[in-house]
Parts: sequence; structure tokens; C-alpha cells
Amino acid sequence: MNQENRVSWQYFSQTQDAIKYAKSEDYSVIAVELCQDAKPYHTYIYPDKVCLVLGHENSGVHQEILSICDNAVFIPYWGKNYSLNVAVSAAIVAFRACLFQK
Repeated sequence: MNQENRVSWQYFSQTQDAIKYAKSEDYSVIAVELCQDAKPYHTYIYPDKVCLVLGHENSGVHQEILSICDNAVFIPYWGKNYSLNVAVSAAIVAFRACLFQK
């Protein structure tokens, strides 16, 4: 529906470059990933400027990318699978981040 024309965006061929740029613009870079230090998404206090990093539905966010993120959050999940569709996860966390910033 051409909504990409209403929002300013920029393409980066490398995730690391996008993260460096976001940090240079004072964004906190938060991975949405099941990992050791991740906090539940609904208890995390989101800063005013947030850049969410989402990984591949099968392999997630790679360790080298996680290592340069500022924090990580996860969505608690119960059932047969261990995760949700990446687009659904993005919507859930983005909505929470917009509502509950510091």
C-alpha cells in the first residue's frame, strides 16, 4: 500500500552497520531474542529512542550481533513451539516499547 513512502528509512547491507548508525543517533539497540541475559519484554523499561533487532525465524539473532546490542528482551511463551512468528514478535514488542518508555 506504499506506506514505506510515508516513513523515512535507510537500507544497510550489513546489520553491524545499521546498529553502529543507530547508536550514533543515540538509539538503544535491543535484540528480541531468547538468550541468557534477555529480560521479559513486558518488564523491560524501554528508553525513548529504541532500535529493535529481530532475527531469522529459524536461527534468531546471531551471537556476533547480540554482542553489540545494548540489551535483549524475550516474549515468554508456552506451548508446543518455543517462539512466535518474527512479524508477530516485532509487533508485540514494538507496541510495548511505544507504550512504556521511560
